[in-house]
Amino acid sequence: MMRMLLLFIVISLAAAGYPAGLRCEAYAAGAAPAGRASLSQTAGLAVAHAVPLRSPDKRVSYSEDSVLVQLDGLQNRDAQAKINSALQAHAKEELAEALAAVEQNLTERQADKDRWAELYGAEDETFFYGTIVNRYQVTYLNPHIVSIVSDGFFSMMPQAHPIKKRAAFVFDLRTGERLRVKDALRAGPDTEEKLSRIVREQIAKGRLRPEGTGETLHEPGSFMSEPDSVQFWVRETEDGKALTLFRDAIYAIGFYELDLPEAVLGELADPQSPIWRK
Repeated sequence: MMRMLLLFIVISLAAAGYPAGLRCEAYAAGAAPAGRASLSQTAGLAVAHAVPLRSPDKRVSYSEDSVLVQLDGLQNRDAQAKINSALQAHAKEELAEALAAVEQNLTERQADKDRWAELYGAEDETFFYGTIVNRYQVTYLNPHIVSIVSDGFFSMMPQAHPIKKRAAFVFDLRTGERLRVKDALRAGPDTEEKLSRIVREQIAKGRLRPEGTGETLHEPGSFMSEPDSVQFWVRETEDGKALTLFRDAIYAIGFYELDLPEAVLGELADPQSPIWRK
């Protein structure tokens, strides 16, 4: 009976009763609800699990619900190691950037150290330390790919607003390679031009999120149209499996998002891509 199960793992901050916000759901083969990510035995019954993030440097700490996604159980151990290493490297880079920001912050604050209590209500330098909130989510999982989004922010005093951060990773489970937008598209001399046209059409139809933000774009013709971009994830939508492209926006908006379902891409979508395989 257990061999008939498919395992679906997703990071959910709202889930209760699991460490680090991990929610695990198992379904009988073929019974996973529509839109849910699942992984069959053909991919080695791989599992995406949450590893709590911890900082070795007291100047930057992680929130208790900050976790890193790691895969386990892939038949191709080399691919699994490549994927996990890439995700670990991203977390390390993020931490290094936060530590550099805190170090600069402390250096700048030294000039008014005698007035910390008056200016900030700070008793010592710990007031200026930083905090990372990093929430990883598995957005799609099947025998061919895994799609993971890292979403969160970094904050430190006396900055008025936290720095929002987002990164996405779509991996080929066969090779462990990180995929780019172009890996979902038919290669050709006019691939970028076709992608740009589709993006413009979707923005003109009001599909850009948050709703109504398309008017804030100065150059919609080139927006989100870079085939080499890794700024996308894969998810199920009402219109089927889709690439969700994203870009930084002004603070009040956070990030622009645009879904490009396979049906919208039409002939530009490469049916041989692991992204579109069933």
